[in-house]
Amino acid sequence: MHGNAGRLAEPASNFEHLEFARDVESVAGLDLDGCDTLVRENLQSLQRVVVQAIRVGIAGRIHGGQDTATGGGDFLVADPGETLLELGSTVTAENEVGMAVDQCGRKPASLDGADFGGRNVGHLVSRPEPGDGATGNRQRAVLDCAVIRLAGLHRGDAGIGQQQVPFRHRTLQELQRTVAWTSLYIQLGGKTMTAVFAHKALLPTGWEDDVRLQVDDGIIAAVSGGQTPAESDVVTSCIIPGLCNAHSHAFQRALAGRTEERSPEGCDNFWTWRKRMYELAGRMDATLLRDVARQAYTEMLESGYTTVAEFHYLHRDPTTGKTGMSMFEALADAAAESGIRLCYIPVLYERAGFDKPQPDGPQQMFALGLQEFLEHHARTCEQQSEAFSVGIGAHSLRAVSELSLHEIAAAGRKHGGPIHLHIAEQQREVDQCMAAHERRPVRWLLENFDVDAQWCLVHSTHMDLEEARALAETGAVVCVCPSTEANLGDGLFPLADFLGHGGRIAIGSDSHISINPFEELRWLEYGQRLATRSRNITALRGAHVGRELFERAVDGGAQASGQTVTGLCKGAPADLVALYDDDPMLTGHGHDSRLDALVFSGYRLPIEGVMVHGEWQVIDGEHKQREAARASYRTAIEKLGAAR
Repeated sequence: MHGNAGRLAEPASNFEHLEFARDVESVAGLDLDGCDTLVRENLQSLQRVVVQAIRVGIAGRIHGGQDTATGGGDFLVADPGETLLELGSTVTAENEVGMAVDQCGRKPASLDGADFGGRNVGHLVSRPEPGDGATGNRQRAVLDCAVIRLAGLHRGDAGIGQQQVPFRHRTLQELQRTVAWTSLYIQLGGKTMTAVFAHKALLPTGWEDDVRLQVDDGIIAAVSGGQTPAESDVVTSCIIPGLCNAHSHAFQRALAGRTEERSPEGCDNFWTWRKRMYELAGRMDATLLRDVARQAYTEMLESGYTTVAEFHYLHRDPTTGKTGMSMFEALADAAAESGIRLCYIPVLYERAGFDKPQPDGPQQMFALGLQEFLEHHARTCEQQSEAFSVGIGAHSLRAVSELSLHEIAAAGRKHGGPIHLHIAEQQREVDQCMAAHERRPVRWLLENFDVDAQWCLVHSTHMDLEEARALAETGAVVCVCPSTEANLGDGLFPLADFLGHGGRIAIGSDSHISINPFEELRWLEYGQRLATRSRNITALRGAHVGRELFERAVDGGAQASGQTVTGLCKGAPADLVALYDDDPMLTGHGHDSRLDALVFSGYRLPIEGVMVHGEWQVIDGEHKQREAARASYRTAIEKLGAAR
């Protein structure tokens, strides 16, 4: 994305651009078709942001749509006697306005005396130091780009579009030392549109060169190859579809690395780990859940996930003991703040085991009555939006009754979202199911339920060959979570047998001991290699394992999250990952082996940017809210008493 730093920082939208500084150099003309107005509401009483008053209006009305230079004190009007917008003492700080601050070799200017109402300027990143001029970043000459977000009190007032472009939190004093000029982007309203040009793009039909994606309101409106980049395009070297993290317990991010100490008994397994997980869940209130989930979701985006299916059963806030919407809202807020696409999977947990109809001790935190659970599901369904969808789930066969599972499946059929279920993760579960039903878990499920492509069965680790064949034939997707399954000692999924019969897979980071989709795919294949003492197990459709694993995960993840159109194609969500094609990991690799390198080279991921629903959430490898998310997470860990 040569020189795209500022463009990536702005939303993917039809934004007009003005430049200003303490001594104004120029103001780009607001060339508005039909002389649309930016703001017609009263802008008086808005907080003063810069000392000098800079007034602009529609330049196109009196300058033929051409950019015009202006000096301090000059102003333009939309109509005689009407000041369209004032910048200076009445800049809309009460409404979130995105600003990109460029150095690019210019002499730093000062905002001495600026009054920000005692608040910090928001989130600012500056690379490099002032005065360094144009710099090389990953051997590219790019502008030193910084983005701030003015803390808004009234989102959407005065027709200003909400911006979500925070980077790192800096103080006003740092801003004063850094700013040379400022580019202000103000949304004009209407549909949001952008174009991304990629020298290489992985389309559903395969790799193609010189591809332009036109994005309209978060959806890919057109895809065309053999193009040349336009001046307004965001240009990148290589793009691939984003992946779905099809199984997440966000709160368990706070447990990563904290259960790796051998117990005095020396017989650690999934069930001893579960006790530690219960302890964490018992301290996880809504505020802590939001901050922990936000960190997890931010890390997912930075690693190439663009969607998460959140398998959620912490319906009761432990601080109050009450059920309600607060825990769900914490996850929804975390997803919105991070920008990840959320498929919320509310999960019923109602009993301790096949022969234990009531939940035990700490499981009371999870337990809901069936009717209360279905009401919760219905309320969340009412809140669905373009980047938020709802499925439904049952924790496991041991944790719900057959009657309740039928009701859950019926609700899923009525709603149309995906139906998720843990199954056959542990051998103990298989043994208990055999004792209760004289059937292995997957076999019993297939005999008693109409399992089809709407279902996502998580783990399915302990299947025999007949179960693997029968499950594959249903069209259901299995979500495998190799890093968590290895960490917990679950066992190995029968991958070759399942895929050999047409099975579909997705991947998930589950307990978040690792958040890296390419590592999940790598260890999915490596586990099979260790078990069979052979190589390239998953190359069933073609010769290249990395590409096949990746494409299966794209398709299976879409199925697991209820997306009907996926990939870089017309009508699909604009969810994509931009790669540094000149990174050593990918250097020398062509279309055939590029994804093999991405999956099987265990180095730092060469991710330049990540877009979700047409908005860039990761820029130059870093999430826009990385530092803010880390700070909140650090505080949450301290409150949880987990920091050591």
